[in-house]
Amino acid sequence: MKVCYIFLLLLLLTVSAGAASSPNTESKLLAGRYRADIYCHSCPKGTPGAYIPEPFEVVANEDGTLSFWEGRWKQIEPLVFQLATGPNAGKVLVAFRKGPGGRITYMFQDMWSFERLDTTDGK
Repeated sequence: MKVCYIFLLLLLLTVSAGAASSPNTESKLLAGRYRADIYCHSCPKGTPGAYIPEPFEVVANEDGTLSFWEGRWKQIEPLVFQLATGPNAGKVLVAFRKGPGGRITYMFQDMWSFERLDTTDGK
């Protein structure tokens, strides 16, 4: 767990050195569709046998928390959220990557990465 936390903090330090936003504003920037990044990116859509995981929705709540994976997540650092509900509350972290131009491109949890799907790409 310590290794994951250190990894997330290092990721946070290298990703964003910009001005802090309010939690409510930042959570709205993170809302959207994400998909596990462990699939064939070059396989044409509909390729038999190609594994393409189903996307999931990250929802921004009015109080600045995020909702996904049947849980509610509170912000503890810029781009870092901690699970706030359920039996693992306080024990699970996710971090987001801000890419060029300030666009959120990835979400990370433990050893998993999830790419953000552009709402205009039809994926």
